[in-house]
Amino acid sequence: MHIDRDLFMEQGFLIIENIVSRDQLVQLRFHCETALQAQQLIWAKEAGPDAPPGGYWEEADHPTMSIDRVVDRQTAPAIEFCLNETLLSVCQELMQAEPVPRVMQMMCSPTVDHGYTDWHRDFDSEKVAPLEGLAMDTQANGPGELQWNITLYDDDVLWVVPGSHLRADTDEEKRQILQDPRVPLPGARQVKLKAGAGVVYTNIILHWGSIYKARLRRIVHYVYRSFGGQLFPHYQFPAFQPDFFDKLAPSAAAAFEKYWRLFTEERDDIERLMRAILARDEPIFREVLAKLHPGRDGRMVALILLSKWVRHITTLSGVDARRLSVTEWADAAGVDRIEARTYAEVAHRFTAQEGQELGRRFKGLEEQLTTDREASWARLRERFKDLEPKPADFASFEFRTRSTRHLYSEMPVNFGLDEFVASWNR
Repeated sequence: MHIDRDLFMEQGFLIIENIVSRDQLVQLRFHCETALQAQQLIWAKEAGPDAPPGGYWEEADHPTMSIDRVVDRQTAPAIEFCLNETLLSVCQELMQAEPVPRVMQMMCSPTVDHGYTDWHRDFDSEKVAPLEGLAMDTQANGPGELQWNITLYDDDVLWVVPGSHLRADTDEEKRQILQDPRVPLPGARQVKLKAGAGVVYTNIILHWGSIYKARLRRIVHYVYRSFGGQLFPHYQFPAFQPDFFDKLAPSAAAAFEKYWRLFTEERDDIERLMRAILARDEPIFREVLAKLHPGRDGRMVALILLSKWVRHITTLSGVDARRLSVTEWADAAGVDRIEARTYAEVAHRFTAQEGQELGRRFKGLEEQLTTDREASWARLRERFKDLEPKPADFASFEFRTRSTRHLYSEMPVNFGLDEFVASWNR
């Protein structure tokens, strides 16, 4: 299939028609609906005493399920479709690297109308990296993560702002998001898909789920990350555990076993980099960083992404933290259970003393990022001080809502890799 990579890099998304053939569509609908029925039973069992009988299924504005959590003979094809040759070849062409599935979900319509949702980008600058860095890294080295929305029925819910993946929000966009993030932004484009079509996009693009109605909606949502490309993706590990591999067809199971090895080997490299920092071994540090992020441009972005690992290594390597359950790890780290398990697997390779020392080695970078972030928020508050928040609701000016969490977008100006290495000895 011919893919216009230049167009994708320019606008941040591509619509691909007929990803699912007519015959495949009937089958995929069946497998996905079967998976949903299994998940609905789980949600009903998990419902709290004050929740409706269906629990999350009846409460959510767009119920989203992880297909890997309900795998059996009838639902396995809904996962195996992520290995579809067209999907993988499109991702490989756009990434210029090997695509590996990271998320396998289905997004559904709510049981009642929920109305309009908000514009956002699928990351948090404080928890990931500033948008300026992610945009620069993407432009220089290609996308490190791609999302697919494959629609099982005609769909026009998604809107995007073409080209917004390579820049910060304009003043006009910021003002509109702070005033009301639930209306179309200037230059936005509605993505209209026929059943069986798909849209592939980078998740740092400005996008909008527009309005969530009870009208039947089923979107197969796959997320892929790159391996062997020129950059260290801004989301690194899978949102699943390997406990379903044996329920897949042999060829699919073998593919996922291979992918799991890639994730494991990358964690080994992350450990090696952290140990080089502990040893103040600059040559090995730079060597491993270059392995994780081969592209010369953007390595500072990779370092900021790795600093988030250090936060969790520092917390979860502690003597007391080792005694906690996975749920307690998640609460301590402020992440979900799968993320907590992954962070803990690396954290437990370090002693509590090493974890604390890593925190000290990254302290200069963390202080710089904190200073930059606070200054950015102060400028935003001053620039838009004429906007009146809703009564008793100052959340939008805290810049931690889904719509505003990316508005801190600037990379450090006077703090690079050399400054980071120099800060080890402070």
